[in-house]
Amino acid sequence: MKRTTVKALHLGKPVVWQIADIVRFESQDKYTVAHRNDGKQLLITDSLRTLAVELADSFIQIHRGALVARDALIGVKSHPDRMEGVAFVAGLPEPLPCGRRYVSAVKRFIRQRQAETTGE
Repeated sequence: MKRTTVKALHLGKPVVWQIADIVRFESQDKYTVAHRNDGKQLLITDSLRTLAVELADSFIQIHRGALVARDALIGVKSHPDRMEGVAFVAGLPEPLPCGRRYVSAVKRFIRQRQAETTGE
């Protein structure tokens, strides 16, 4: 059964977010922060590694500490003079860091998606 929600306690009350509403996950200390496009954040106890495996069909890893929704990923650009690139995500004014080891996989995903949408 595919996971469709993340759950957490916020101010002592249970909060449930739909995975489809989440744009990215970022690790922070021993927790993971789920981010939505509306700017809201939710601190969850699921590890980023667990989420990367469970949600591999919906999210792609762009950094050792970040997953981005595949549908929200617009593009990626590598910087020859820097150790990492940047990933452009729909709804975010600034690009996110994209780790050097993930740039090629993200580029490959974007090319595949473009080929599928153009029917090549």
